[in-house]
Formats: sequence, structure tokens, C-alpha cells
Amino acid sequence: MITCILLSVGIVSVSFATPSPADPIKESEHEKKLSLRSTQTAQQQIENGVSFLDVTCIDKKIPMLKYSEDVVVCIYENSTKKLEQRQWGISHKVNQNGIKPGCTDYYFIMNHQNDPPSKSEISKKYRMTVKDIARDTVFWKPVELEYSENTVRLTARGAFQEHHQELIIKELSLVSKVSSVSIDRGACS
Repeated sequence: MITCILLSVGIVSVSFATPSPADPIKESEHEKKLSLRSTQTAQQQIENGVSFLDVTCIDKKIPMLKYSEDVVVCIYENSTKKLEQRQWGISHKVNQNGIKPGCTDYYFIMNHQNDPPSKSEISKKYRMTVKDIARDTVFWKPVELEYSENTVRLTARGAFQEHHQELIIKELSLVSKVSSVSIDRGACS
């Protein structure tokens, strides 16, 4: 008599790890953001996390930063010269020279009596002062202002030479309702 023995053999598959392709969901989100930038207004781009310096414009327009507000708009190049002469703002192309990059937090502390100065006046005065001394990466950052009881603190991040710091202090002291200006420095956070 012949006895059959059946053995159960499992098939073991061996696979060598290969790098998985980039996440297609993340790639499609990135492509979507890039395509949206070409159809969104400058303000929509900023609201979606695009930095002032990275705003893109269509129809042969160029980005322009308004001095008195944290606003970037797309303007035809022939109009930018007129707006710059009127001290409304500055185009991205204009500000190419300036200080060397670096990273320090500067806190310009403006003292006032019970009536604080306006944000737009401080922003304009600051930007008008730094437009010729600061690189794009410093100039095109939003102006951060913190109001407290009798002070306003403007935070600027970058690298300003000593005489530039003195110039900024001097100009900020000319803002209406400001009684004095001091500076404090810290490491970039």
C-alpha cells in the first residue's frame, strides 16, 4: 500500500524595498497651489501663505508694496513709476541694493502719551526709511506692530548697520504722537 503524504507548502514572496514614488496627493496639491497663484490676486496669494516677495502677477504686471499698509498689489510697470514718485509704494524691481543678509530681531519701541500713533503712519515712515538701506528680504516683510498702554513696538528682522538703526530711530521719532524711540535687539526666533 502506498501512502501519500501531502505537505502544505506556503509560498513566501520576497520583495526588495524600492523607494516609493513621491506622494501623488502632495504633488497634486503643490501643482494646484502653483496654478492657483497664476489666477489669484496678490491679496489672495498672501492670504494663502505666499510671502510678499513671492507674489506673482499676470498680464505683464509687477508686484508693488504699499508703504502705509501690509498690502501688495499688481500694477502695470508704467504706473509704478508714478506711484513711487507720489511715495505710495515701491515695486519689487526697484530695491536691489542694500545691506548684507543677516538675522537679528530689532524692536523699535515708540513711547507715546495716551493717544497712540496710527499703524499706517508708522508703517509708511518705517518703509520709506528702510527702502534704500534694506534688501528685499527685509523690506518686503510685513510690518509687525504691538500696541500696549503707552508704547508701540515695531519688530524688524534682518541686519541693519549701526548708522541705519540710528536713522530708523530718528525717522520713527518724527511720527506724530511719538514722544521717544528706543531700540532693543535679540536673536532671530
